[in-house]
Amino acid sequence: LAIYIANKEEKYEEGEEMHPKKLILFADTKYKTLVEKSIWDAPSPEEEKIIALQAQVETLQKKVNKAGISKDNSKKNEKEKRNGTPKKHDWIFKDPPENKLK
Repeated sequence: LAIYIANKEEKYEEGEEMHPKKLILFADTKYKTLVEKSIWDAPSPEEEKIIALQAQVETLQKKVNKAGISKDNSKKNEKEKRNGTPKKHDWIFKDPPENKLK
């Protein structure tokens, strides 16, 4: 839109007659045309990449959630599911030797 208005300004400087109301009407028409064509406020190529990557991440998260894998230490959770409760080591249930108590 700025380029369009700059071109109109250039024509005015070259001698073409341009009234302020007519310029506003041209600018309004150009804006509406750009909005209608989805060109106005369209995402930049970088923004389009980000949007696409966000969609991929969301898709992958949905697949992971459907598979039942949580974000936190999924291997540990799988092991617990297979064995019930996690196995505790034998040394936990024994008293420490006297020489280690200080």
